[in-house]
Amino acid sequence: MGAIIFILVMLGLYFVPSIIANTKKKKNAGAVLALNIFLGWTFIGWIVAFIWAVANDDKMPPVIVNTKSDASDLEKLSDLKTKGVISEEEFQAKKKQILGL
Repeated sequence: MGAIIFILVMLGLYFVPSIIANTKKKKNAGAVLALNIFLGWTFIGWIVAFIWAVANDDKMPPVIVNTKSDASDLEKLSDLKTKGVISEEEFQAKKKQILGL
């Protein structure tokens, strides 16, 4: 009876990384389980599976690329002022807005 309890406790400890990954609903929980099963017995494999299970998933924010440049906006604004489409006051107000002043 004592041997069965010991074996169950050891199996539970062996699969701690997989249990953690599954509990945290990791996107790669299956990979953690596979690593745990096949290399967990090497102890280094168990440590790697454990670290992988407790590490945060990489949630990179989307990269926003600003394709507009302030210089080109100012150049267009200057052209509008030169052509007389906008007044000096409008030019100055818009320039401050573009430069964030």
